[in-house]
Amino acid sequence: MRFTFIGNSIKYCYSKAYNRGIVGVTIDGVTQSDLDLYNPSVQRHVCTTYNNLDNSNGGIHIINVMNTGYKNPNSSGTFTSVDNLVVQ
Repeated sequence: MRFTFIGNSIKYCYSKAYNRGIVGVTIDGVTQSDLDLYNPSVQRHVCTTYNNLDNSNGGIHIINVMNTGYKNPNSSGTFTSVDNLVVQ
């Protein structure tokens, strides 16, 4: 998923579950920490916020959320999700 936005920060919200994999996140081409969406029980609307983004280009940013194809050894799958994005 690719999303262009204007702002100082963005919140990426997703679900965690027994069959989830690992997502890779980049913002403006810079790799952020991978997120492991595995959890033994379903958790909805879990969010990670990326703050203090560089505004030297007018605050225009691009976030990419990618399914890496990798998973936690305890996960039964590599599914990933984007519940929503909140620009701040």
